[in-house]
Amino acid sequence: MNKQTERWGSGARDASASAVRRLSVFALICLMAGAMVVVSVPPGRAAGTGQFDHIVILAMENQDYSSVFGSGTGSSTAPFLSGMLPYSSTIPNYHSYGEGISGCSAACYTAVSSGGTWGVSDGVGSGSVSQTSIFDQLSAAGLTWKGFCENGCPRGGDHYPSLQYASTYQSPNSIITSTDFTDPTDPIYSEMNSASPANYIWLTPTDSHNMHDNSVSSGDAYAQQLLVGSGTINSPAPGSVLATGLFTNSAFHTLLYIWWDEYDPSPNLQYGKMIQQGYISQAANYDEYSTLHMIEANWGLTPLAAAANDPAMSDLFGASTPLPLSTSFTFLPTSPLVNSLVTFTALPTGGVSPYTVSWIFGDGSTATGTVVTHTYTSAQSFTVTETAKDSSTSQQTATSSNPLTVLTALPLATTFTVSSNPVVNLPATFLSTTTGGTGPYTVSWNFGDGSTGSGASATHTYTTAQAFTVTETAKDSSSPQQTATSTSTITVSAVLSGNFGTCTSLPQGWSCGNTNGLGSSSVNIVGGVLETVEANPGVGNDNSYYYSTSQKGVFPWSPCQAPVSGAVPTGTTSVSSTFTPLMVPSMSSGMRYHIYIALYYWLPDGAVSASGSTYRCLDTQVRVENIGGTFSSVGSTGTYDPGDSFGWDQVTLDQVNAGQTYTLTADVANQCQQDLTAWGLNPTTPCQLAGIEIGTEGFGFQELDVNFYTVQLTTSTSSLVGSFVFSPSGPQVGQPVSFTGSASGGTPSYSYAWIFGDSSTGTGRTASHSYSSAGTYTATLTVTDAIGQTAEQVFSVAVHGLLNHPPSLSLPGPRSAIVGSTLVFAVNTSDLDLGEVVTLVAAGLPSSSAFDPATGHFSWTPSANDVGSYTVTFTVTDNGSPPMSAFGSVPISVETAASSPPSTQQPGSGSCSWCNTIPIVGARLWLFVAGGFFGFLLTAMLMYVRANRHLAEARRIRRFQQRTYQD
Repeated sequence: MNKQTERWGSGARDASASAVRRLSVFALICLMAGAMVVVSVPPGRAAGTGQFDHIVILAMENQDYSSVFGSGTGSSTAPFLSGMLPYSSTIPNYHSYGEGISGCSAACYTAVSSGGTWGVSDGVGSGSVSQTSIFDQLSAAGLTWKGFCENGCPRGGDHYPSLQYASTYQSPNSIITSTDFTDPTDPIYSEMNSASPANYIWLTPTDSHNMHDNSVSSGDAYAQQLLVGSGTINSPAPGSVLATGLFTNSAFHTLLYIWWDEYDPSPNLQYGKMIQQGYISQAANYDEYSTLHMIEANWGLTPLAAAANDPAMSDLFGASTPLPLSTSFTFLPTSPLVNSLVTFTALPTGGVSPYTVSWIFGDGSTATGTVVTHTYTSAQSFTVTETAKDSSTSQQTATSSNPLTVLTALPLATTFTVSSNPVVNLPATFLSTTTGGTGPYTVSWNFGDGSTGSGASATHTYTTAQAFTVTETAKDSSSPQQTATSTSTITVSAVLSGNFGTCTSLPQGWSCGNTNGLGSSSVNIVGGVLETVEANPGVGNDNSYYYSTSQKGVFPWSPCQAPVSGAVPTGTTSVSSTFTPLMVPSMSSGMRYHIYIALYYWLPDGAVSASGSTYRCLDTQVRVENIGGTFSSVGSTGTYDPGDSFGWDQVTLDQVNAGQTYTLTADVANQCQQDLTAWGLNPTTPCQLAGIEIGTEGFGFQELDVNFYTVQLTTSTSSLVGSFVFSPSGPQVGQPVSFTGSASGGTPSYSYAWIFGDSSTGTGRTASHSYSSAGTYTATLTVTDAIGQTAEQVFSVAVHGLLNHPPSLSLPGPRSAIVGSTLVFAVNTSDLDLGEVVTLVAAGLPSSSAFDPATGHFSWTPSANDVGSYTVTFTVTDNGSPPMSAFGSVPISVETAASSPPSTQQPGSGSCSWCNTIPIVGARLWLFVAGGFFGFLLTAMLMYVRANRHLAEARRIRRFQQRTYQD
């Protein structure tokens, strides 16, 4: 072989060796790429408890728990939110003023978002808080958040936490362009209906919506409109929060958390698929930090500041058995006509929403949907069947059937009314109401004294005092024509006499001369009739009223004081008065007048506060109300602050005419309760009627003359009754029990005395007591009224021993170690039961490993003899009664280093590039195998291609060598 041949042969060998080296390196890269397929797969849910993947927090304000949810089963002042309780969890002993939390409102929002208050108080500046917040944590973990604040965010950072922090107050995620969350075009709906809504959504309504400046009932109505609109919990209307994809898309697990700041305890409600339905938590150690800890634990985030020392609210979560599915439906109109539209509304409850609803109308037609319409083309009876199906795994079905009769036309019917107490020589007004048949109608009258009239409304003046039989006849326009009649006997009086007596000085009343009107204004009692004349042409406004009234008793401005004995009868339950307007003002856009009965109350239990005012008196009215020539409708209400009391009024008569007689009636108990409720105060607060006022008020009209003929003060002689409730209903040893007494009947005011059944006593309408040992105790409330009558109420209180919760154990995932390297990890324990001691033990420890049960610190530097697999089992046990335990295992695998010397790395030093990857690979072994297999195939294919290429090159060289040798 010549030198040329040797060079070619040597070159082939070198090329082949180089190719092998390149292929080896390439194979390693491919295997690593395969492994990276595993580690780059994003987990479906971040590490943590993973109970939810989205949370929506609706921030409400300034209410006590009992005002909204009672003892956890609901309150009449919040019917919608109370209706959510069977589908939700709640915590009656949630402390918004938790440990170290002061400076609220603002500081409550700080605590729930960053685990501390940091000296924050109301008026916090935007971006003035530099601490790490939940918003920072979410962003760092690859999760998303958005905040929405209504109507330009008038309270700023005080009620909107993302504005407090330097890292978020200028973030585009902190949105203040929302106008009204109940508007379906508001930005919250585009976010909640998006394909990838933010994981954490915060909603701050304005103070006129969140129960801060409005009542519980008004805030409840707002929450209903926001969450379900015109629908229900189980079937929310489109354009409402619970109808968005965030709550209806089965791919999402969304928690709705309705949270109130301040008060202790404060209201709270948690709603979602992961929540235990109808669950009332007995935990007494939850506060704002517990809320933050719950959210952080869900996503595996490190608890911030004080949140690390508070328990996460874990008992709220768990599977709930759906309520049985049931359904019913309504239809309107209830007596439909041929070819007219009928609206059917399904009302499914229970099961798992959303529901699918189908209809069979009985005439061969069908439809689907919760609300549908249908038109019948023939007059007959049909059976309508509605079928509802829920969305549970084992789908439930419920049906409801009702008969429906379709009419050609409604039968003609007519009735009439006459102004009350007709008087000789004064016009009486007759008003016909006709229904059915075919309009228009013609109406005729026979007044019983030989006179007749026509028209749906007619007036007639009687000249003699006696009884008359009045007949009204109505005819329709159908063919054949239908006729209906209505007959009633009325009594005409000679002269109306009054029972106001004579003018009497206050406080005994009735008083005369109480007017500030102009000119001819006056207040007199003549023949027992209270005669009021009020004139104020062109003067006065909404802040300056004129009046002409009579009074008895004491009033908030006299000043606010307890009732004077004998002025107002004890036990008065209602006040009514009949009146006749003799002259009413002509229509004028700048005028306003009221004809009214006003009731004034003293609060015997002390002053109360609302909307920045503190008073001990109430000012209420029932009235006729005319504004600018238009009468307000019955049911119209309003609140006002006259500077000495909490004011509230309601319209109970919608229109009056001169010469007709009317009656105003005020329910004493109802006026008090409605006033308290309208101001967001406890409606069970005791009231004492202290003063009564009857007359007129207003401004800007020529003259209003009204005669009040009778006044009736109805009194009750009902027996004294006492009752009480206590919360929680199943207290534990050492847990404070709140007792609330109430009384009715007898003679106000009332005093309360308590015997708790364990030799302890108390006084006052409300009392708190803690029992020191388990057992059943007989608690007795004794109520004493103002004249010494007593009433007792007895209840049994079952006190349970402290419920011992099992401790929790937090372990790392599977661990891998290299011979000569040190493996270190920590085992963490916690216990919901404060004061309990937990003991941590380990089993299956490798012989050369070290474990400190006091700190949970594990370390091990395996030797070459330790190669293999190990399972270390950890058990934590508390010292409760009975003791409770929890356990878990950590798999450990030990391998030799391929070509590296033993590591001398000490615990806590150096770095580990793959430490975060190994647990992910271990948790997704099948993905690791698949990735490795993919890398192997890719390597084999490339090696095959390159081997073929080098084989061809080798053959070419051999052929060249042979030719050279032969030459």
